[in-house]
Amino acid sequence: MNMDEISGKVKDLFSRGRQASKEALEKAGDKVQDFTDKSVTKIEIHKLETKRDCKYEEMGLKLSQMLLEGASITSSNPDDIRILNDIQEEIIGSLSRIVKKQVGERTDSTTSDAINKIVDGVTDMIRNEVNR
Repeated sequence: MNMDEISGKVKDLFSRGRQASKEALEKAGDKVQDFTDKSVTKIEIHKLETKRDCKYEEMGLKLSQMLLEGASITSSNPDDIRILNDIQEEIIGSLSRIVKKQVGERTDSTTSDAINKIVDGVTDMIRNEVNR
């Protein structure tokens, strides 16, 4: 074997090693990015669930306060009903955002968009039913 052949084999060996390293690093980078994205989504979902739970508590406290003060919770008390409806609207919005985050985490963008439209439709139906 002459020097040119040895040089060619060494270059080829380093080239293949470099290519394999590059591919391995790209795959590792993709996995890290995927893990990071999922972690961020889980944190966002947890924050939304916490906010929703706080709104349920707020609504319960408001209702308790109103009842203890002797208020009658009827449509003849528009201020009280408005306050409760505002809290309820925030709860519905939180539920919608939670579902959208969970769906977006588990599906591709086309499916996620279609499901988000369905969630928006269901959310609107719930709002209409609650406001009757």
